[in-house]
Amino acid sequence: MKGLFLIFVAFMLAGCATGHFFSYETTPPEGNAIELKNDTLDIGAILIPERIKLSVKNVWTSPIKILWDDASIVVSGQSSKVIHQGIRYGDFEKPMAPTVVPPSATYSDEVVQPDREIPFSDGSWLHVGVLPKYDEGKPETMKYNLALRADSLLFYLPIQIDGVEHFYKFAWRIDSVSYRNIQAGDD
Repeated sequence: MKGLFLIFVAFMLAGCATGHFFSYETTPPEGNAIELKNDTLDIGAILIPERIKLSVKNVWTSPIKILWDDASIVVSGQSSKVIHQGIRYGDFEKPMAPTVVPPSATYSDEVVQPDREIPFSDGSWLHVGVLPKYDEGKPETMKYNLALRADSLLFYLPIQIDGVEHFYKFAWRIDSVSYRNIQAGDD
């Protein structure tokens, strides 16, 4: 009987695991594109908390290259290499091949994670995202997320055009950070 009671208590405590879901208000607002256009490119970047959606249209007469190894995100003054969609988290320290975009073509991708934020737990890599949405009850993550208020997120995208490297900068101001308490099983 004592053993069943201990199992019941352990089950109840596991079900009471808490954490926080975070939401962010940004300028430009979440989901709105920042667009950069010139005579060679038409680039759009959309911030959602988990990722940056990216669209690059080559309007130049020769192919261009997105240089992923030189791309970075800066949050709270800390620069990190980025990982884009299709790169395995376990390979984040390996070089990433550039993406070639032919003339008149559009390339779409997502920046899914700064490399400094890839935790490994229980035999797998965990997705945290560009702006963390969940802290798993960890005080250091809560402190980090709340410190993002009035900060900025910068994304630097290097693109090679006719052998010359150009850097394109996208900036979002984080106007506010809010959170709600959750328990295991909440959506």
